[in-house]
Amino acid sequence: MMEIPNLEMTKQNLDYLNSDLEKDLLRLDEANQVLLRQIQEKEETIQSLERDITLSIGQAKEREELNQIIFEKEDTLRNLELESAKLEKTNKILSNNVMELQNKVRLQKSSESCAEQEKEMIKLESDYQSVYQLCKDQAHYIKVHHLQKKSE
Repeated sequence: MMEIPNLEMTKQNLDYLNSDLEKDLLRLDEANQVLLRQIQEKEETIQSLERDITLSIGQAKEREELNQIIFEKEDTLRNLELESAKLEKTNKILSNNVMELQNKVRLQKSSESCAEQEKEMIKLESDYQSVYQLCKDQAHYIKVHHLQKKSE
């Protein structure tokens, strides 16, 4: 009898945790979307810089000026590529976190299922004990009744 309130409290805790996990999943998904937009923006910037480099080469009049422009653009491009790599790594980490949270949700649902099965087992054990006691009482009654008939 004491286990039912404990199981109900456990179920409430699991429901609360599930709600928190769903909120975390939404936050992670939103953060992932932001990172994807940032990656797209960085890629567009890279493409724009590559176009700028191409145009700069065609328009430069002096070799020294052209080399300086190319150096600056390449440096910016390298920095953007490094930043893109960092964003992709962060995106991968967030994806892994989402998968871990999904696993926790699955585990939580399994725990709830086990709790329900445990309740059902307790009920079955109680039913079994009741039937067993009835059979035992009937056997005793038949035995007593049979002895009484023999003595008559």
